[in-house]
Amino acid sequence: ELPDSGRRSLRDGALILSRLEPNDSMVAQCEASNSHGRLLANAFVYVMELPVQILTPELELYTVVENQTAFLHCRAFGAPAPTVEWLSPALEPALQDDRAFAFTNGSLRLGPAARADSGLYTCRARNGHSNASVSARLDVRGEG
Repeated sequence: ELPDSGRRSLRDGALILSRLEPNDSMVAQCEASNSHGRLLANAFVYVMELPVQILTPELELYTVVENQTAFLHCRAFGAPAPTVEWLSPALEPALQDDRAFAFTNGSLRLGPAARADSGLYTCRARNGHSNASVSARLDVRGEG
């Protein structure tokens, strides 16, 4: 039996753990029994906290022809998984532009690109414990 602490509870035979922190790592033991016998199983619960890291190099250069689509990449990881936000050269959220779309993998799609889109974009990744950022340069060239 497990006393309901608000952060740990049993529901339909499942152990529910909420709002975990690194010092909540544990070994949980499950016991099942019926008329044929009894079974014990251990579950090792490791609560990990990893600072945000961005694998994409700083000042990566992306070149695209005017009226084509640009893709800027930002590969970030951490635990918990970080959220990624892109800032435009004006340091405003890039997604305010209807031509921009952010993928769940951290990449930014901008298109059709205009020459005025050239400049330094910032990828900012954060989780509840840390944050990191890198800049990328977008160069939009004329069609001719």
